This record gives sequence, C-alpha cells and structure tokens, in this order.
Amino acid sequence: MAEVKQTKQPARAATGQAVKFVQSTTAPEEVYVDGVLAVSLRHGVGKIECYRVAGRASAEDPTEVRRHTHRLVLPAVALGELLQILERTKAAVIAAAEKARDARGPDVLQ
Repeated sequence: MAEVKQTKQPARAATGQAVKFVQSTTAPEEVYVDGVLAVSLRHGVGKIECYRVAGRASAEDPTEVRRHTHRLVLPAVALGELLQILERTKAAVIAAAEKARDARGPDVLQ
C-alpha cells in the first residue's frame, strides 16, 4: 500500500491559537510498537497505552503474548489534533483506494 504523508499542518492549534512549525535540528525520536492497548483521558491529560508482541505462550499454546511497553502522555487537546490527523489520513487512504479501483476499471466479479 502506498504511504500517505501529512504534508500540510493546521494553521491553528485545536485551541484556536495560531501555530508555526519550524525545522528541528535533530531527527524526531521513533518508538516502534505493535499496537494500542487503550486510550484514556483524565484531568486534562491523555494517555495512549501501547504494546509489543512478545511471542507465543508456548509451542502447544499459540496464544499471542503482548507486553505493555510504552505510554504516550499528552495534553487532552493534542488528542483532538491526533483525531483530526487520523481522519484526514483515513480520507486520503479511501480516496487513493477509490482512484486505484477506478483506474483498474469495473470488476467482473464483485
């Protein structure tokens, strides 16, 4: 699947305050996770709990074992920004899939 990048940042933060993005002098830190356990919101602080797959329970038991490894903590308003970014990404992925489907033409068997 083609990578969808967000190239346009919002001109205003979710709070309505004007924002300006500047180039960082260092690369952003990357953390790899396999999935999200939960998202919580309490006292104006959002938390995204993440996990990594640790393997299988045993050779006889194929149950996937997940280990809670990371917690992303951010102000609640940032969850709104994240939601907006995810919604734009979803719309772009759907548009790209529709464009690819239209380029292929109608399927004989649907």
